[in-house]
Amino acid sequence: MEITLPLTQDQIKWVNRLTILQIIQKFGEISKSDIARYSGLSPATISILSEALKSDGLIDEKGTGESTGGRRPTVLTLNEKHHYMIGIYVSKYGISSCGMTMSGGILTEDDLSMFGDRSGSRILDNVTRVIQEIMRHLSNRRCLGIGIAVEAEPYALDSFLLGSNVLIRKQEWQDRILTLGCETIRIETKSNAVAVSEKLYGKAKDAFSFFVLDIGEQITSAYYYQDAIVKGFNQGAGNIAHVRVSNRGIKCKCGKSGCFNAVASTIGIEERFLIKLKEGSTSKLVEDLKGDLTAVTAKQIYDYAVQGDRLSLSVIRETGGYIGTVLSYVINAINPEMVLITGMYNANSIMNREINKSLNKLSAHRNLNRVYVGEGGMYRFTPALGAAALIAHDNLRLSFRGQQ
Repeated sequence: MEITLPLTQDQIKWVNRLTILQIIQKFGEISKSDIARYSGLSPATISILSEALKSDGLIDEKGTGESTGGRRPTVLTLNEKHHYMIGIYVSKYGISSCGMTMSGGILTEDDLSMFGDRSGSRILDNVTRVIQEIMRHLSNRRCLGIGIAVEAEPYALDSFLLGSNVLIRKQEWQDRILTLGCETIRIETKSNAVAVSEKLYGKAKDAFSFFVLDIGEQITSAYYYQDAIVKGFNQGAGNIAHVRVSNRGIKCKCGKSGCFNAVASTIGIEERFLIKLKEGSTSKLVEDLKGDLTAVTAKQIYDYAVQGDRLSLSVIRETGGYIGTVLSYVINAINPEMVLITGMYNANSIMNREINKSLNKLSAHRNLNRVYVGEGGMYRFTPALGAAALIAHDNLRLSFRGQQ
């Protein structure tokens, strides 16, 4: 939630309410007296606001704590029984979904593969149907909101481009989904959703600023700073996919050659592998596939690199070098506390060694000092959890701006 400064009385009340929720979410279980100690709020304010939060079904009392000489303190925790958030992750291959509590507990999850008609309207029809099914399944709970993450790039101020030809218009999606009866809807890129989930539930819980790089069919990224995703004037802050990193004539969908996205995405990894084959290299992977080059995938290339296949090893090492080069630009420019890498990445991999080589060679030593660069904490979970986390974030975090 964005708050305009200076605060009104209603906004002060809302800030205090979210402060209490943040503290409960951070500690899991905590007494009112400890909330007062961490927040600086008066016991009376905490009592009034905690009652309101209980009425809204967001928190609950969980018995009493240890006495320190007076009355036994009341312990508060997030209410896992009466609320839920919906998370939807959309890629060109399908839709993954989950129902989640504010503490990150998964209530339901599913996957829907998409075949045939993959137009924007057809995808929206499927998303609507998935949401309706979750709502039916969890009808005894209150829906706090619907978060949608799309594996896409921002196309304009209110649109995303999924794949190379599917345009997702945020307003069209919001208008349709609002008819389902949930008032709060957030639509973001996958990397923005991953960043939010890392902040709430992953490795970035205590980080003031961090950068997320997601390596998939498209390379996407996000920059989180002071309780909010930094989007920039044209929604393009943190977009490093089209930084030029190679002299190779590999065309990117943006029309340029040698873009980070063109050479280091999973599609770029596969294309560089095939180019090296045409140049005369050989690979056991191709032998095992009996020459079927259409069956080559980035994951197979990585697996064969680990096994020592020379061509695969060359491609994966190059990929690590490209990633490290671009991340050195990020570290030099914005100096985040953490850089979290998701998607096709392994913290103990050959790729990781090459990333570190480039970082140490190209980053300003002062900026790189004590910066964590490695795997995020949420990579084992469905991206739909990150989408649901968008709603949890709105209920737990504030960003401020001055009056215009």
